[in-house]
Amino acid sequence: MKLGSIIKYYRLKKHLTQSELAQDICSISHLSKIENNSYDGNAETVDLLLKKLNVNLEQEEEKYEELKEALQEFYEAMVFYDFETADKQYNTYLKDMEEFASSTDLINLYHLYLFKYYTQKRDYEKINQTQKVIEKLQNNFTPFENLLYTFLIGLSLMSENKILEANEQFIRLESYNPTEAITFNGELYYQKALCASVLYDPEKCIIQANKALNIYQNENNFLRIIHTKMLLGIGYMRLEMYREASEMYRNLMRTSRLLLQDNLFYQVLFNYSVMLTEMGEYKKARELLIKCSGSFPKGSQEDLIIKLAYIETSIKLNREKEEIVSVIDEVLDLCDKKNHKKYIILANMYKYQLFSQQKYYTYLENVVYSYYINNNQFASAKDIALKLAEWYSEKNEMDKSLHFYNKYIELSKKGAV
Repeated sequence: MKLGSIIKYYRLKKHLTQSELAQDICSISHLSKIENNSYDGNAETVDLLLKKLNVNLEQEEEKYEELKEALQEFYEAMVFYDFETADKQYNTYLKDMEEFASSTDLINLYHLYLFKYYTQKRDYEKINQTQKVIEKLQNNFTPFENLLYTFLIGLSLMSENKILEANEQFIRLESYNPTEAITFNGELYYQKALCASVLYDPEKCIIQANKALNIYQNENNFLRIIHTKMLLGIGYMRLEMYREASEMYRNLMRTSRLLLQDNLFYQVLFNYSVMLTEMGEYKKARELLIKCSGSFPKGSQEDLIIKLAYIETSIKLNREKEEIVSVIDEVLDLCDKKNHKKYIILANMYKYQLFSQQKYYTYLENVVYSYYINNNQFASAKDIALKLAEWYSEKNEMDKSLHFYNKYIELSKKGAV
C-alpha cells in the first residue's frame, strides 16, 4: 500500500486542494512529491497529513488486505469455474471498490480481473469500458500484468468467436517463461487447445489439452478437467481414434453425473452422438440425441445444434419426411436471423436434401460452401467441396468436378490455418 496514494485519495474525497491540506504542515511541492509516491516523507509529516484527513492508517491497511484477499478469491473462483462465488464477490463487494482500489497498487489487477469477469459474462458494454481504463493504466503494468492482459484479450476475442485472432494472441505468449504467469498457465494451454479444436487441428489440440490437464489435475480443478477431457475426446474422434474417444466420453458421463453437472453431461452425450454419426452408427446416435432433447433452453445455441444433429441422423435413417420437416421448421422458427445465420443455412440445406437433389447441390455450392469459405471454416468447406466434386463427376460435368477436387486438395493443405 502506498501512503502517498492514500493521502491523495482522501484529499480529493474531502474536496481539499493541495494548498489547503499542506497548510501548517509542509510545502505544496513537498506534498505533491508524497502524493506521487516519489518521496516517502518523514513519519511526523505523514502522521500530520493523515490526522488532518481523519484517516486511521491501521484501518486503511486492513481495508487494503481485505481488497487484496477478495481479488485473489474472485480470480480463483473464475479459474475454478465457481461462478456463484465470483458473482457474490463481485456484487457484494468488488463492484463498489474502484475508488479505493485506485488509491492502491492493486488498481491494475482490480481492472484486469474485472475484465476477465465481464468476458466470462459476455457483457460487451462492460468489456469495452474496462478495456479503455486498462489501456490508460498499461504503462504502469508489471511484466505479469502485461502477460495477463495479453491472455485476457485472447479470451475476449474467443467470447466474440474471433478464433483466428484469439489464436494469434495466445501464440504471442508462447515465448514467455511459464513461471512468470503460473496463475493462468492451465487456462492458456486450455484456450490454445480450444482454438486448435475449433480450427480443426486435432494433433495440436491433444498436445495442448494434455498440458492443461496436468495442471488442472494438480490443482484439483474438477470442472476444467471435464472441459479439457471433452476437448481430448473431440481430438481423438477427429483422428479416428474411436476407442480412446469412447473411453473418454464414458468416463466423462460418469464424472459429470457424480458432480451433478447436468449441462456438461448432456454436452458429453451430444459429442458422443457426433462420434457415433461419424462411425455410421446413426441409430445409436439418434437415441443419444433424443436423450439430449429439452436439456437446454429452447432456442439456445445448444438446443439448435442438437436439433440439427437430430435432423441429420433422421435423414440418414430414412425417417418419415413429415417428422423431419417439422423439426426443420421448428429450428427455422427459433433461429435469430442475425445470430444464427449458420443454423438457418444448415436447416435449409437439410430441407433441400429431403426434396430435390438438384436444389440441394446448387444450395451447397452457392450458399453453404461460400459461407464456410467466408468464415474461415475450411474443414467444413473441404467436406462440401468433396461432395460437389463427386456430384459433378456423376453428372459428367468434369470441368466443375475437377474444379472442386482441386478446391478439396487446396483446403486439405490449409489444415487448421
